[in-house]
Amino acid sequence: MATEKPLSLRRQKGVYQSSRSSSSNKPAKQAEIFVDNGVFHLDETYSYSISEELENEVRSGSVVWVPFNNKKVLGIVRAVGISTKTGLKYVDSVALSSGFSPPLLELAERLYQRHVTSRFDLFRFMLPPLLKRSTESPVHAPEIPTIGKTVSLHRIYVQCEIGERNLETVAHSLLKDPSRRRLVVLPTLRDVITLREILEKSGVTGVVEFGSHLTPRERREAFHLASHGDATVVVGTRSAIFAPVHGLQEIVVIDEHSSHHYEIKSPFWNTRDIAILRSEIEGVSLVFVGNSASLELLRLVESGWIKTKSRTSLLPRPRRRLIVTSPDSYHSVIKDGLKRGPVLLSVVDKHYSNVFNCERCRTVARCECGGRVIIESKNVFACSLCDKKESAWRCRECGESRIRTFRFGAERITEDIGKSFPGIPIFLNTAGKLLEGDLPGRSIVVSTFGVEPLHPQGYGAIVLLGGEELVNRPLIRSEEETLHRWFKILSYLHKEGAVFISLPSQHGIAQAIIQQKPTKFLNSDLVERSKALLPPHSRLITISSDSLTIVSLRQKLESEFSGKLTSHISTNGGTMTLKVDHRSSNEILVALRALQKLRSIKNKKLLSIHVDPYEI
Repeated sequence: MATEKPLSLRRQKGVYQSSRSSSSNKPAKQAEIFVDNGVFHLDETYSYSISEELENEVRSGSVVWVPFNNKKVLGIVRAVGISTKTGLKYVDSVALSSGFSPPLLELAERLYQRHVTSRFDLFRFMLPPLLKRSTESPVHAPEIPTIGKTVSLHRIYVQCEIGERNLETVAHSLLKDPSRRRLVVLPTLRDVITLREILEKSGVTGVVEFGSHLTPRERREAFHLASHGDATVVVGTRSAIFAPVHGLQEIVVIDEHSSHHYEIKSPFWNTRDIAILRSEIEGVSLVFVGNSASLELLRLVESGWIKTKSRTSLLPRPRRRLIVTSPDSYHSVIKDGLKRGPVLLSVVDKHYSNVFNCERCRTVARCECGGRVIIESKNVFACSLCDKKESAWRCRECGESRIRTFRFGAERITEDIGKSFPGIPIFLNTAGKLLEGDLPGRSIVVSTFGVEPLHPQGYGAIVLLGGEELVNRPLIRSEEETLHRWFKILSYLHKEGAVFISLPSQHGIAQAIIQQKPTKFLNSDLVERSKALLPPHSRLITISSDSLTIVSLRQKLESEFSGKLTSHISTNGGTMTLKVDHRSSNEILVALRALQKLRSIKNKKLLSIHVDPYEI
């Protein structure tokens, strides 16, 4: 274990000498500390002495400031014991005495093993912004009474029905048993604000908002309230999954399938996986709530590890809805919906899509490896997963060479609807221009996904446009994501609202909506993924660097792990995707970590390594 060189200066104005005389006969204490030194291969603990004035505040999990290489840097205390070394530097000060509980330290270690990253790349997500000299509340943690865990632990997935908003389902559960300490993680800030307003209007107290959207001071206060037992319910976006909730009894994750639950910075963790790890480590209940489930979650349901709980029996069954599918016109659905209230048209965006399908049988264009085929340039058809390119394309199902491409735009659709429904107010709603105020009773809203304005009674009809463009995007998840997107939008539907689906009635997604069974389509997709050994039946690891490094690394990996992985290099040569069996993934990740350390020692640029990417 490495140690820092001692300081020779005496302690003056925050500078510490290497050893101190003590009037007490108590044995000196020593801390083993992970230090934020910014060096990948120096990611082990360093030994520091603890002065008498700090010995009651420095404990396992404390966040401290320590001297390192003539700078003051953050450190996380791994363990505290009797001093066994001399000539050590002293801990400078304490930033958070009760920073990490033992379960959170274990969580960080488990994630460190799972992702090829440094520990502080993980700790940064788990800590609030800290001051080098605290001018706020004292850091010493008060004694907090132990809170009993849930008597019977459960791991369940709550399937919400069409027309049922999952935030209201969660709020109902919280109000039913307000004494249970919960951590609720939602995909967007909009969801956080909406849920908090519902809870506060219902008289729920002890609700603490947690997330990167808060100011530094607000984040420190939220961290303090959560860790000191002052929060009954912590709600937040994905970073809230690390919230140090004292006495935590239940973790609730809303819409775990959403891309918002995937961190976009290294080490690219996702909320679902961390929630599962925390549930196991801390022995707390775990609840997933949504209108549909990701294939990763569905695989756990199929294995029996997570139980399902449908709310169908708790809701009155609506009358048979008007459901129209492509190629029929959606005008009849709009007319029907305007009898009950506003109508929502969900569109994709304004951008051109280079994806396509077969003109004759409408089969999605796929490569032999299972990836999507895209039009890279004129007369160049390329696989989005492997490096295969062809100058011509032919359907693998029917042999047709004619293709169908797509283009949809919100503004164009708004103009067309205005001509067809004169006198009806029509509103365009996008992320850059959100509607404000209440909607008129008879109106039409054309909106892009994720920012749809809410209506208290639900929309009289919802028109789901851009289906073929969505399912034909060059992503393995495109059909799965389309289903999630549409079932999410349909949660805003009136209990007797009409629906238009811009896919043929025989399409699996259309059938899932007609039958109100998203798992019907997802199970078939799960089987297809199994045949191609694609996630969640395997693990994908993407590695990015310069093309020469990627080619050399590919040869070494295929030689050392022959039969345990397959590799594909991107068309630009800068990214390699490894498809790995779950049983072999750990040893391959260990090898990649060793390689990363070697590159760090040789002062080479580190590889960008992404385990289980969302976009495939």
